[in-house]
Amino acid sequence: MSSRGKKQVTISMLAEYAGVSRVAVYAAMNPEKKTTVNLSGKTREKILNAAKELGYVPNDMGRTLVSGRSRNVGLLLQSHDVRMARRLVSACGQFFGRAGYMLIPDTSQNSVEREREILSSFLIKRVDCVIVGWLAYEKNCDLLEQFDRCGIPMIHLQSHSSDYARSATIAFDEAAVMTLLCEFLTRKGRRRIGYIGFADRCSSASADRFEFLRKAVKTHPELTLESPFYAASATDCRKYAESLKHLPRRPDALICFNDQLAQVTGVELKFAGLDPLHEITVAGIDGYGDAFDPLPLPSVRLPVEKLAETAFSIFASEDFHQQIITISPEMVERGE
Repeated sequence: MSSRGKKQVTISMLAEYAGVSRVAVYAAMNPEKKTTVNLSGKTREKILNAAKELGYVPNDMGRTLVSGRSRNVGLLLQSHDVRMARRLVSACGQFFGRAGYMLIPDTSQNSVEREREILSSFLIKRVDCVIVGWLAYEKNCDLLEQFDRCGIPMIHLQSHSSDYARSATIAFDEAAVMTLLCEFLTRKGRRRIGYIGFADRCSSASADRFEFLRKAVKTHPELTLESPFYAASATDCRKYAESLKHLPRRPDALICFNDQLAQVTGVELKFAGLDPLHEITVAGIDGYGDAFDPLPLPSVRLPVEKLAETAFSIFASEDFHQQIITISPEMVERGE
């Protein structure tokens, strides 16, 4: 008989097949829940074997109606174009998945309208929690207030705390990122530091990182900081590399917004006849290089697995009280 013609096995059918009550089936399928039935190990095994024989699959819809929980968690990121974002989605999926929750990841791609659509869909799905990595607060604050009114907790991935009651904030220690880079470059004997960020995507985050760099350089009197350069494409990086070739006093180190931008910049420097490992040290931020990277550039690793673990810990403990938790970065020295 084809699967299309088969009826879905219900809890009543399973109870009749195993010769037990529906309550006993529920108790066997939910050993962590308190019930009025005390099952022996033999009876539980009998029910589970029957479920396997019949192909019974528990229906979470009923549980959702009773408990008011959807077992879904929304994750909104700015982009999935970088390795770090993909690793974060994977790590969150593992932590929440092991606890029986389905992660629903999506990206706004820097669009306020798209962000609004995603947040609205999370509200409609009545997710049990929403993790957000970028928000147009001014334009979408009404939706955030709706989450607050519905009792849906929020975990913000940002550098400042949220104003909403049932919310927590997790952030990488951006000040420590730039401190690690300045200390590394000082040990390398570098003195003139340049910065390259994105002109369009991640533009606000790029500017924020430059501010953290500017503050870090102030604590290192031996370092000087050049004016920042913001690139909208690889072509911009190529023009910038060419311009450095003709400067009488060029920077001897470049800190890039992330590893992707650092790799592009390093390659363009090589094409311009400049050594990106020794003549001008190019460093990135993310720390997730792989064998396909053209250059072994130094970087600061942002441990997204720790971030995902912390997000799940906050959710599991329901510890939402406008707290902010910072995750320490790690220096990755490559290119020696």
